[in-house]
Amino acid sequence: MKDVKDNSPEAIEPTVQNGSVYLPMWMIGLLGLLIYWGFNYIDAHGGGYNELVYEPYRSTNQLASFLPTDESAAQIKLGAQVYKQFCEACHQPNGSGNAVQAPPLAGSEWVLAEGPNRLIRIPIAGLFGPIKAAGKEMNANMPPLAVAGAMSDEQLAAVLTYIRNAWGNTAPPVTVEHVQRVRADLKGRTDQYSVEEIEKLPLEVP
Repeated sequence: MKDVKDNSPEAIEPTVQNGSVYLPMWMIGLLGLLIYWGFNYIDAHGGGYNELVYEPYRSTNQLASFLPTDESAAQIKLGAQVYKQFCEACHQPNGSGNAVQAPPLAGSEWVLAEGPNRLIRIPIAGLFGPIKAAGKEMNANMPPLAVAGAMSDEQLAAVLTYIRNAWGNTAPPVTVEHVQRVRADLKGRTDQYSVEEIEKLPLEVP
């Protein structure tokens, strides 16, 4: 009896012709799309061979200049200790503040101001009144914490430097000299600052 050849698609096995393997058109199209997507991704995220991306520093000395010095590291460490002792209960370990009367410090325009004059005065004299910080509005009521004898000039400079460089904040340090000049200017003052009053003061330490 003559054999009947099964020509159904299921019975046809892949064959190699002339040393080549033929791929389905859908697979070729998919590979083309992947290659196209890959080139576009690299073009968008690869830095465009910009020297600022691939070679932002000219020397190891230049890179080292951005690293904290021993002195600044010690100030930050002291500031973290002072913050934990005096500030953390109200402003929280992550600097988020509370919804009642302690504004957030993380991302706060008050903390990140170009000059530290207003910031230094707040813990020395206190602050009250409606305030907006990091997009949040509340009625602040901060008592004077850094009065003479309670917090030294070094401690105050350290804690303010700490909050200006914690939780993603980045701002220049507050020096002991800054604090001393502001303390001298506030000598004899017993009243808290209102937000309205302190906003009229210059940013830079006089």
